[in-house]
Amino acid sequence: MTFSNVNSNIPKIKGKEIDELVAKDTIEHINPVCVKACKSLKSKNIYVLATVNMKKDLYLILDKLSKENMQIFKDKCKENSDIYCFNLGKEKYIGIKVANYLEKENIEAELEKIVEGFKMQDIQRGYLTEKTFLMNICNCEKVEGLTEYKKQDVRVVFDIKKMNKSFKEYLKDSGYEKFYIPEEHRIYLNEYYYNAHQNYMKYKIELN
Repeated sequence: MTFSNVNSNIPKIKGKEIDELVAKDTIEHINPVCVKACKSLKSKNIYVLATVNMKKDLYLILDKLSKENMQIFKDKCKENSDIYCFNLGKEKYIGIKVANYLEKENIEAELEKIVEGFKMQDIQRGYLTEKTFLMNICNCEKVEGLTEYKKQDVRVVFDIKKMNKSFKEYLKDSGYEKFYIPEEHRIYLNEYYYNAHQNYMKYKIELN
């Protein structure tokens, strides 16, 4: 199903903006009737990027899903493509639609029911690998493919020559040492994402 009528009304949301929304735990970008459903999703590390009102309809724009939750979403879409939607906006977001939501008496409960069934997932954003940490946080990077006359396959890559201290020193000096899990090769961007990941790991242990 195509939703061309909402394409121009769903803005692109940058990764940094999402990280700030998630970490601050703000609900300013959420329609009040969606708060309970959004909190339910967030408890499973599923984030709502925005809620969009279009005429009589309400859309919840979702962030990335794990493979398991994406399959659940696809299955739900096969059952009811009027509610579980793909290709929303120019960025091709996935989301949930509630038609004629202003006419519904118990919209909050309906939304909670719509979002139930998704599983707890590991965070799909909010961390860096050792290499991307050195590139993005410590500026150990260089641009390749850029010439005086034209750009050919320009890309930013890791540059070990720019390292003037050890990886551990970079971690400590930048304040990310406490968010590093060596066995996972991940550095979490902040305390929220670190704790969200730990909650997922506890969930996995409890399942077993």
